[in-house]
Amino acid sequence: MATEGCRWRRLAGVPGAHRAAHAEPKLRRLYPYTGYWALGFAHTPDGPFSPSFVSIDSPLGTGDYTIREWWNGPALHQVATVAEAIAIAVDRIPADLLQTSSENPVRDS
Repeated sequence: MATEGCRWRRLAGVPGAHRAAHAEPKLRRLYPYTGYWALGFAHTPDGPFSPSFVSIDSPLGTGDYTIREWWNGPALHQVATVAEAIAIAVDRIPADLLQTSSENPVRDS
C-alpha cells in the first residue's frame, strides 16, 4: 500500500522503534510521528494529532526507553529494549482506536 510506505518511512529520533512498531499490526494501522526525540501514534494523518496514548522516548542518558502518555508527561515505565517499549505501546492503545482501526485494516507490506 503506497500511503503506508509514506507514513512509515524512516522516523528519526527513536532508533529501531519505527521498525519494531511497523512489525506490530495494531500499531501499523496508526500514523507514527516523532518529535522531541520521542515516537508517538495518531489515528489520523492530519494535525493536530489525536490525543496521545503513548510516547516512547529515545534511550538517551540511561540507555533505557521511557514510556509516557504524552511527550512531556511523567514517566510511566522505563524498559531496556525497544521490543518491551513497543509491547507497552500496544497494551496502551485505547479500545476505540482498536475498533476504528479494525474497521479499516492495513494490508501487510
